Amino acid sequence: MKDPKLDREGVIVALTEGVGATFGRASRRSFFEQLKRMETVPQFEEAKAEEKQLLIDLLAIACVYQCVIVPVESTRSFLGVLRRAGATHLRVAGDKLDRRYANRVHAASVGFMRIVGEMKAPVRLLTYPTLKRFVISALQFYRENKSEPSVD
Repeated sequence: MKDPKLDREGVIVALTEGVGATFGRASRRSFFEQLKRMETVPQFEEAKAEEKQLLIDLLAIACVYQCVIVPVESTRSFLGVLRRAGATHLRVAGDKLDRRYANRVHAASVGFMRIVGEMKAPVRLLTYPTLKRFVISALQFYRENKSEPSVD
């Protein structure tokens, strides 16, 4: 049974607001599909409420990483290859992707990764072979690090 006290959409909505319809829709769809499946993973079902919330929030971050950050950074890298080959831009679906675009997406990516860094979450948690592996790894990370004193 779903716990009505858990915030299932706050982080994904905050992270996808303003990223554009294509990236935002893909991130949200991926998140809600995976969340539905994750809630049936035994380790998730057995977790404490605070651990479940962490898993939900981390899943939202992972979905944005996979659906936004990885593709835009790949595009930025590809634009670098094209630039070295003499091209000034790449046209995709009517959009002109150029050095200015590459700089903007890189800035967004750096900001996103700063948030991940502030959480002290390793990037390896953002990519996973299965949801069960994601849940186990994230819970292990959380349980190992929750007792460390804050350095504020």
